[in-house]
Amino acid sequence: KLLDFGLARAFAPEAPEPDLSRSPTLTTDPNVPGVISGTVPYMSPEQARGGEIDKRTDIWAFGCVLYEMLSGRRAFAGGTAAETFAAIFELDPDWGLLPPKTPNNVRELLRRCTQKDRNRRLRDAGDARIELDETLSGQTRDLLESNPRRSLLRRLAIPLAGVAAAAALLVAVYRIARPRAAAPAPGVRQLAVLPFRNLIGTGEGELMGLGMADTVSARLSNVPGLQVVTPRAAVEAAMQDSDFVRVAKKLGATTLLSGSLQREKESFRITYRLVDASGRQIAIQTVEGSELFALQDRVADGVIRDLVLRRTSRRTPTPSGLDTVSDQERYLQAIGLLQRYDRRDNVERAMGILQALEAEKPASALVKAALGRAALAMFDFTKERSWADRALKSADAARALDPGLPEVDVVRGETMLKTGRAKEAVEVFRSSIAAQPGNVVALLGLGRASESAGDDAAAEAAFKRAAELQPSFAVFNQLGALYYDRGRWDQAADMFRRAGRVAPDSYRAFSNLGGTETMRCNFGSAIEAFRKAIELQPNNPSAASNLGLTQLWMGQFSQAVLSLERAERISPGDYRIWGNLGDAYRGVSGMNAKSTEAYSRSIALARGQLRLNPHDAEAMSFIATGLARTGHAAEASEETRKALAIDNKDPNLLADAAIVAALDHRPSDSFDWLRKAVGAGYCRAILLRQPEFASLRDNAEFRSIIAAPHNAAGP
Repeated sequence: KLLDFGLARAFAPEAPEPDLSRSPTLTTDPNVPGVISGTVPYMSPEQARGGEIDKRTDIWAFGCVLYEMLSGRRAFAGGTAAETFAAIFELDPDWGLLPPKTPNNVRELLRRCTQKDRNRRLRDAGDARIELDETLSGQTRDLLESNPRRSLLRRLAIPLAGVAAAAALLVAVYRIARPRAAAPAPGVRQLAVLPFRNLIGTGEGELMGLGMADTVSARLSNVPGLQVVTPRAAVEAAMQDSDFVRVAKKLGATTLLSGSLQREKESFRITYRLVDASGRQIAIQTVEGSELFALQDRVADGVIRDLVLRRTSRRTPTPSGLDTVSDQERYLQAIGLLQRYDRRDNVERAMGILQALEAEKPASALVKAALGRAALAMFDFTKERSWADRALKSADAARALDPGLPEVDVVRGETMLKTGRAKEAVEVFRSSIAAQPGNVVALLGLGRASESAGDDAAAEAAFKRAAELQPSFAVFNQLGALYYDRGRWDQAADMFRRAGRVAPDSYRAFSNLGGTETMRCNFGSAIEAFRKAIELQPNNPSAASNLGLTQLWMGQFSQAVLSLERAERISPGDYRIWGNLGDAYRGVSGMNAKSTEAYSRSIALARGQLRLNPHDAEAMSFIATGLARTGHAAEASEETRKALAIDNKDPNLLADAAIVAALDHRPSDSFDWLRKAVGAGYCRAILLRQPEFASLRDNAEFRSIIAAPHNAAGP
């Protein structure tokens, strides 16, 4: 079977800029460490701290002046010297203000000049000269010639000695007119809260910055006119790419909220910045105080004012029991660890922090809700039912303490869905959506639960509503998975292409598109997509398995074995990969024993999956085909019956039923299931290559089914 498909599972208007001529200049001895010297907007971080300076300080100033001449705005601005220092320490220049036609190598030069860590900064002005000379001789020539009013960029002839020298050398730099600011997006804003940059300087500070992406998102939920991207999706996108424009595109966001977290003795400072999808700055603000939760409230209130929105109601997000700074710090660290739920060590650390907090603060609903999330993540790693039970217990305890916590029903619903209680999960997700109509995580959960419960119409409606609220990779991917499961290949391919357009570096988008192309019988296109997925993520077991299976159906048995063995090495506990590997071994002479061993391993692993989720029709179907191919056809037929009682729409399960019937010497039943599989969209070229149907290929009924147009062979 083809794998994956999911299922990666969220002040006032800007004041006029102060006049450049009014910038404060601090004039003391520039050679004495600890003493600040220079013009504030052009100071490097080490210079602003009173540290030692060298030629890399001048490189920073050069970058600031070049940026200003191109954009018409300062690289680091603030209404006061203190705010300008904060921008220098904590923010990046607003790259979206650069003219659209600014050459890429000039943009990169600016980034290298304004690295806050001077060890990563451009080393010498001579390197800058080379970059600018190459720009003049290459792509910039067309740009300059297209507008004769722009003067040519003069070559840099001497090393820089200070800000004045930098300014003098840049007088003749061509100036590109700054584009007008984009009009505000109509309707609801799509806001993504990114991790807050760690300026505390410790590992704990890094975790707190990650956790704040989650907790600030929660504070901004249910604000009319604002749709908040799921925190996990925002964190994942930000960790993969630092470019605001690309991150916004991947998330389907129109607005990004980024910031930094700094600590000074007993006080915290949060600086946040709002930018639009083109990277243009909307607002910047700093808040200070001693309590992290209260500061996050102020950030949320500031964002609402900046975006000219209003709350209809406000719910205090600080529950009793987490009132001290230490409590709040540890809680944020645990939530930060849970943002990387794909790493077991992170989840285990979060569990340890939360268990200690629970022992000290048993009345904290937030802690119990987070424990539920951590337990559910541990269930995903271990597949031990006890973790699922603990997730439900913690979520129920949190709900009893605070029925309004939005994440509680999501944890309960996901746990029920993963343990085979799909209908109960549907009701839980509906309850969550009733309380928070814009909860995209709950809508995606409702879609998956509805599909598992057999209500495809409700599943499609939930996924489409999620796509309206958050047109992101994750949503398109899951809607595509529904279409794939139901044999709606054209619609599935369209969704996976849309997912790929918003996330062109996503291996999953290519892997899933390849699987769809395989089922459309477009094997060449499928192979190309799988190879692209593996190029993007070499350790992707799903793409390797899908590549191997497609090679198998093309008759490339040896290549199929190599691809599937690679997938097994990456993910040795996946029953589907072992089943596919058994199919590949059958096609290679002398590998029958290995084939039987692979089927046995697949059956054992699939039975383990059924202990966790007794209603997993796919696991039952893998058991059925494994048993039938190893000489246990009668037992296989019973497994097939149970699988189809749960899901009789999946083309893959219908094709499996035909295989089992053929191996059980029931050709009439096999024809019936083949007719239904083809009617549901299963690729007829694959059926022709299945060895189980070799004895039926000369049968007129078999030929009529295989030759029938799509949807013409159904009952």
